[in-house]
Amino acid sequence: MLYRKNIIDTDYVDMCSLVVIIESLKFCFIRRLGMRKKINLFISFFVIFILMSTFHGEAFSQSLEIKQISEAYIGQPVTFEAVGEIAQSDDVNFEWAFSDNVTSIMIGKGGRSSSFTVLNTSPVALSLKALSENGEAISEAFLAIKVNEVKVDINLKPAKMLQIWNPKIHKEEEAKEFAVNQKFSFEVSLFPELKEKLNYKWKTSEKVSFELSENGKEITIWREEPGICSIEVEVTNRSGVLLGKGVAFEDVIIPISTIEQSQSRKKAWETWSEALKMWNSSGYMNVESYEKALELAFEALKINDDDYEIVDGTEKMKTDNDFIQRSKLYALEGDSFRENKKWTESLLSYRRSLAAWRFSEVENAISEVEETVKSIRLDREKASWVRDMAKAYEEEKRYEDAMRAYEESLLFDRQEEAVKGIERVDSLYKNLQMAAELNNEAENMILTGNYAGAMDKFKESLALINDEEIKQKYKNIDNLISGLKARALQLRREGNEHARRGRNAEALASYVESMRLWMEPAAEDLVKKFEEIVPADKRLPESVADIPVAERNAEAVRLLNAGSDFYRAGNYNEALNRYKRSYEIEEDQQLKDWIERIEGNMRAQASIDESNRLIRQGNALYSIRRYDEALKNYRASVELYPNKEVEDFIKHIEEILFNH
Repeated sequence: MLYRKNIIDTDYVDMCSLVVIIESLKFCFIRRLGMRKKINLFISFFVIFILMSTFHGEAFSQSLEIKQISEAYIGQPVTFEAVGEIAQSDDVNFEWAFSDNVTSIMIGKGGRSSSFTVLNTSPVALSLKALSENGEAISEAFLAIKVNEVKVDINLKPAKMLQIWNPKIHKEEEAKEFAVNQKFSFEVSLFPELKEKLNYKWKTSEKVSFELSENGKEITIWREEPGICSIEVEVTNRSGVLLGKGVAFEDVIIPISTIEQSQSRKKAWETWSEALKMWNSSGYMNVESYEKALELAFEALKINDDDYEIVDGTEKMKTDNDFIQRSKLYALEGDSFRENKKWTESLLSYRRSLAAWRFSEVENAISEVEETVKSIRLDREKASWVRDMAKAYEEEKRYEDAMRAYEESLLFDRQEEAVKGIERVDSLYKNLQMAAELNNEAENMILTGNYAGAMDKFKESLALINDEEIKQKYKNIDNLISGLKARALQLRREGNEHARRGRNAEALASYVESMRLWMEPAAEDLVKKFEEIVPADKRLPESVADIPVAERNAEAVRLLNAGSDFYRAGNYNEALNRYKRSYEIEEDQQLKDWIERIEGNMRAQASIDESNRLIRQGNALYSIRRYDEALKNYRASVELYPNKEVEDFIKHIEEILFNH
C-alpha cells in the first residue's frame, strides 16, 4: 500500500492537470450547451481520454474509479474509496497521490481507502494507481473535487423588547424595534455541525459595544445612539484554519428621547388616573378632595402636556372645581341664613349654589326650606324667590334658565324688575349666540389659514361679550401671525443672501416658502422675478416627494419614506436622521439640497424661539423695574432675530435709564 502527497513524474502531472481542466469545463459550461453541442463535447472528451491513455503509455483494461464518500469542507476530513473490478483483487497494491493543499493523510483498507483534511477552498486533485506485485501499473483513476467553506450563520436570539407607552390606548406595548442601550444577542450556527472546539473572531461596526460568551460562540451587542449594528465573525479550528465567515445586521431605531418620553407619559397617565379616581369619589361632604384631585391633575399635566385627554380633562376639572367651590360657599351661606330663620336669604344662597354646581344635599335643603315657608309666604315673595333664582342663573351666564325663571316670576307678581330682567337676559343671550357664531367662524378661518380674518371675528365677539377664553385665543392668533411674519421675513432675507451670492435656485425656493407662510406683495414680486430667471428644470424641489431615489436600492427608498412621515408629523430631527441615512446609500444632490434646507429652517426657527424666550424674560424683568437686565435681554433678542417693536421698546427703556 503506497501513497504520494506530491505527484512527481511529468505524465502524472499532465494527467491531473488535464483532469482538473476537463472537470472545470464540465462544471462551468455543459449546462449552458444545447443537445448537439453536448454530443460534440462528449465526443471531444472521449477523444481526450483515448489520447490520455495513449500518452501515459497504456490503455487500462480493468476498471478503477475513485469514489468520494463525504462532502469536502475546509478543515474537515474527507474520505475516498477505490471502486471497480480491480479494487476487489487481493494481489494488487495501491498508490495514492494528492494536491499540496491537504494534510492529515490516512490510508486504510489495504490502500483502498484514503482520507485527508483540506486546508483551503482550492480544488483538490487526487489519483489512484493499481500496481502489480512487481510494481507495474495495472490501472489508474483520477478525480478533482470542489472544496466548500463551512456555512456560518449568525442568528438573532429572542430578546426581551422594550415596553413603550402608547398614548392612544394608554397602555404599554412591546416595541417592534431595538432601542439605544438595549442589549440583544446573536449565536453562531454552522453547517455542517462541527463537534470540535472552534475559535470565533468577532468584529462590530463603530459605536457598537459588545460582550462575548465564555466559549465565544455568542455575542451580546448594544448601541448608545440610533444606527445600524453590523457584526462579522470568522470561525477557525484549533490549527488556525479559516473554516468560514458570517455577517449580520440589525437596526437600533428607538432613541433615548423616545424612552424618556414613554416613561413620562406613563407616569403622567398613572398620576392622572389617581386624580380622576379621587375626583369621582369626592362629594358635598368631602368637597376638599376636589382640590386635591385637581392638584394631582396639574401634576400629571406638568409631567406630560401633550396628552389631550389629560389636558382637556384637567381643564374641565379646573372649570368644574371653580363651580364646586363656589357652590359649597353659597351652600354654607344658605345654612347660616337657615339657622337664623332668614328663609328668603337662605333659599337665594341655596339656589346660587345649585346654579354653580348641583349637589343633591343642596336640593334636599331647598326642598326642606320651601316646605317650611310654603304656608308663610305669599305669591309676591315666591315671585321674588324665582327672580332671585333668575339672577343667580344670569350671574352664571345660563341665560335660557334665567329667562324661564323671570317669566315664571311674572306668573306670581308683575314686577318691573322681572320685565327688565327678561329684556336684559334676552339681549345678553342674543349676544352670546352671536359671539358663539363669530367664534365658530373664527375657528373655521384658523383651519383654512385665514388668521387675520379669525382675529377680526374674535375681536367682534369680544365686543359682544367679555370672555377670557376668547381673549386668550385672540392673543394666541396674534402671536402666531407674528411668528409667521417673522419666519417669512427671515426666509426672504435668506433668499436675498442666496441671490447676492448668485444662487438663484436657492433664492427662489426661499421666496416661495416665505410666500406660503405669509402672503406679502414683496415676496410675490420676488417669486415672479426669479421664476423668470431660474428655468423650471433648474429649480429646487418644493417638497421631498419631488426627489427621485434610485429604485435599485430599496433601503434608500424606505429611509426616504420614513423621513417624509416624520417630516409631515413635525418631527424634523428624526426626519433629518432618515434623510441623511438615505443620502449615505444613494448620494443624490437634490436630497442633499433638501437636507440643507431643513437644517437651515431649523436653525432659523431656533433663533426665533430663543429670541422670543429672551423677550419674555425681558418683559418679566421690565415688570419689576429691573431695566438694565431687561435691556440686555431685548438687545440679545434682536441680535438673534430683528424685531422692530422690540427695537422701539429698547429706545423707550434707554430713555427711562437716561432720565434716571
